[in-house]
Amino acid sequence: MNGVYYWIRPAKTEDLDAIVKIEKKEFPSKSNPWDANHFKYYIKNPHAIVLVAANEKIIFGKTVGMIYNGHVKKGLQILDLSINRKFKRCGIGTELLEFVELLGEHFGCEYSALNVTWDNKPAIKMYERLGYRFVDNGKDEIRRMKKEFYIN
Repeated sequence: MNGVYYWIRPAKTEDLDAIVKIEKKEFPSKSNPWDANHFKYYIKNPHAIVLVAANEKIIFGKTVGMIYNGHVKKGLQILDLSINRKFKRCGIGTELLEFVELLGEHFGCEYSALNVTWDNKPAIKMYERLGYRFVDNGKDEIRRMKKEFYIN
């Protein structure tokens, strides 16, 4: 972990400034990056899981997952996962994703799904390593990946 210490915890409204700062820095070309109101909505939504990787001084990354009751299965949609670029490749993204998946499983989700741009090779590599597979034909800029949970 390169000397970075942090813990994963639920996001709080007091974290909004730092969360939005990461969003804007990590997605500068995004036509409509999420603002504080978007994140506040999910923090207060009982069907959402919003986590941060933080210590007492800094927020290193964030993730937002939403639990949906589908027609056939209950699933977890990962809506957002981003890490402060100074701390990428330290395992923070992996741990945030695994933690939100664990909570999704705890709440009865049978799968996790996310969207990723075709050119985000580091993220795709991490998602594939964690068991995600493409579920679309790959013709669009944004591709969908899915991971089935194996519930006993």
